[in-house]
Order: sequence, then C-alpha cells, then structure tokens
Amino acid sequence: MSSAAAQTSQGQLRYPPLTFGVEFEFVAPYLYDGETDDLAFIQGLPPCSRVKNGATHKEAEEQIMLAIQRVFEEHGLGVGPQPHKYETPFAEEVLGKFSGWGIACNRSIAGPTFAKFGRFENYKVAWLEIQTPVEPDDAEAFEALEHARKLLVSRFRTCTNPSCSLNVQVGWGAERFAVYHLRRIAALIWATEHLLVKLSHPYRLVNSQCRRIRHTSILSAMANGLQMLPVHAVDIPCLTYAAADYTSAFQKSSPGPANAASDEPVKAFRTRTLPRIVNTPYTAAQLEAMADQLRPDGGDVLEMDAHSYADPGVFEGVRRILECRSSCEITQLISHLSDMAVHLPYSCFDLRDKLGRRAVEFRSAEGCHTPWMKTWAKICVGLVRFAVTAPADALFAVLARCNKSMREEGVYDVIDLLDDLGLPAEAAAAEERIRAYAKAWGIEFVATEDQAS
Repeated sequence: MSSAAAQTSQGQLRYPPLTFGVEFEFVAPYLYDGETDDLAFIQGLPPCSRVKNGATHKEAEEQIMLAIQRVFEEHGLGVGPQPHKYETPFAEEVLGKFSGWGIACNRSIAGPTFAKFGRFENYKVAWLEIQTPVEPDDAEAFEALEHARKLLVSRFRTCTNPSCSLNVQVGWGAERFAVYHLRRIAALIWATEHLLVKLSHPYRLVNSQCRRIRHTSILSAMANGLQMLPVHAVDIPCLTYAAADYTSAFQKSSPGPANAASDEPVKAFRTRTLPRIVNTPYTAAQLEAMADQLRPDGGDVLEMDAHSYADPGVFEGVRRILECRSSCEITQLISHLSDMAVHLPYSCFDLRDKLGRRAVEFRSAEGCHTPWMKTWAKICVGLVRFAVTAPADALFAVLARCNKSMREEGVYDVIDLLDDLGLPAEAAAAEERIRAYAKAWGIEFVATEDQAS
C-alpha cells in the first residue's frame, strides 16, 4: 500500500495531512534615489521602494526582490531551497525545490501605471509574487503565511489591482492523488463553483486567468452539444493510471452513496449572523459591462461571447466526472483553454514527468493584503480534505444541496457550504467579508420573514 494511506486496526483508512502552497501577487511602486515621494506624509504608510539611479526596469525588480529577501531571512523565512529531511529520496526530488520561500517577477499582472491618474508620474511599478514553501496542512504553516503577509505590508509599500491573483495549490506531498480521489475532488469543485465565486470580487468572473469551469470547460461545451473529446498522448497508457495501490483499499472502506441523501443543510454548531445570499448568476450583459470596465487598464479580460457555454448544472457535470475512467479524462473535461479557475495537473501529458506538479491549483481568488489570504488558503485545503476523506453519503449530500441552491433561493449558500465542509471559523470570516463588500460587489440577500413584515 502507498505511503499516502495506511489502514488502522479497525480497517479504516488513515491519511496523512494534505500539503499546500500559496502564490500571492502584488504591485510594488518604486522610485529612483533622490526622487520625491509625494505620499510620504501619510501616517503609517510604509516607505516606497528605492532603486539606484539609472537602473533598468529589470534591475529595479531585482533590487526590490533582494530587499524583500533580506527582510524575510532576517525574520526566519528562508528564501530558496532549504535543508529539510524527507521520508524518501523521491520525496526530496519532488518537493526539494519547494522547500523555501520564493520571490519572483510576474508578467501576468497588468494594469495602469500611476501616470494614468495625472499625478504621481514619477512612480514606477514592479509586478511581483511571493511563493510559500510546500507545507503540511497545520496551524504553524498557516501562521507562517500570515507572518510573511504582515512583513510584506509593514515593510514595503505594495498594492493589488484586479489582475493580481491569490493562487493556492493543494496536494499530498510527493504523492499523486488517485483517480478515485480526483473524481471526488473534481465533482465537488464543479458543484461548488457558483457558490464560492461569492467570496471574490465579481471582476474575477471576467478575468482570463481564472476561467470558470462551469462555462468554459470541455465538459460544459460537450454538455451543450459540441463534440470536443479529450486528446491523449500516444505514448502514455493514461487509461490505466489509477494509483491502484491504495485506490482499491479506499473504495472498500468507504460507505456507498446514500439512496436518500438529505439536501437540507446541516445545522451548524455556531450561530450564523448573515442572511442567506442570493445565488442568481450575473447576466451576460452584466459580465460584459465588467469586462468593458477592465479593458482600458490593460487587464487580461475574457471576450464574453467566445468559448462561453450555458451552465449544464450540478449533476450533469458530476455525472460526467464520475464516469471518467482516468485522471487524464477528468483533467481534460474540466479544462479547455489555459488558466482555468481550477487546474489539475493530471493529464497523460502531465504524467510524463514523474517529478512534475501534482497539486490541485485554485486560481479564482483576487490578490489581497489582508488576513483573508490565510482564510482562503484554509478554505481550499478544507475543500480538498472533505472531498478526499468524507464518507460518500456526506459528499453526495453536499452535492445535492449545491444543486438545490440553483433551483431555490434562500435554502443554501456559500456560508452553509463552508459549515458543511467543517470550516466554521472560515465560515465566520466569510460572513464578515461578504458583509463588508456586499454593496461594492452587488451582493443581495434573501429577505427574512422579519424583513418581509
């Protein structure tokens, strides 16, 4: 049996912690030595990065990245590969390059320079990202992420714009997920997409760096009548890849789907403080209007009439995913063009590289400099954990509730989902986030009986 799962004396599977990594993108304004900082008078604002006079833009980026590296290392965050003891030489081969913090340029970030606003013309900008090490799913790792965030925003003047992303990768260390797990993960991702988008700025819905799988994937195209069969590499027997050494054990120990799984939300042990959210999706006209707002700033924006299909619904997508015979088919069904909202590196082309990536990547969140960064990472990890470890009847109950939320307003929303996933603290944080941004994001709530009267 694979080291990724072991059986207890009662015959149940015990899994090791998941692992995760985060990439957070940002914009760093900078000035040449001697240039006037027109914003220096603002109390509490960190100093603007300074670079040597005459430095090229590339040299300026390198100087800023080096300054961030110095601060990180002064505070115990080692940049670059770090000494670490791994269980096997293979694990070291796979994970060794992700053992330390990374600081890099990011050319996917776009947006106007400060000169557009008719002032602050002397400010230049560097487009950067911070990469965390691959860490186990534990409190210490999440606190290290929060520590890095605080260091960055307290020591360097930074900001984000609509093109900045907050990407979270969730894996199982050096192991690859089995096809059985990928079916469950992909099914839950598909079913929850229309709920989870409420946690991010609606601009993310028209960002080409995170295309929605329910509207732009091969699965959605096929469900709308297009013939788009997955393409396989001729030299890889991907249909036989199932990580069978522990898939069979998991299948034997997991209960089968309940015949009458409840589509009613589980009563949470915490007290909810926010009315239920209206789940009605944005119209094509609303999405096009958002795209029009972003285009003048140079952002990478979707053309809304191209490669966009009607949402096939929860169970049509789940059915097609669960019928897949290989990880490759699952991967290709929920992809289409590059940069989907969720990426699975499990096509037969990916499997050619035995040391290649194996983490599920969540790309739908916008860049931020707040504690929400840690919360979103916990949500991504929690979703994968639930998909992999939940009894089948519990998983199918959540899928049923997601389906019901598309047919009836006021019965289930993203807060209910987070409670069902076993993430009460994150659900409470999501309530506060939605309450703070509801007006700006155009979020509406279902009227309660008290409000109706």
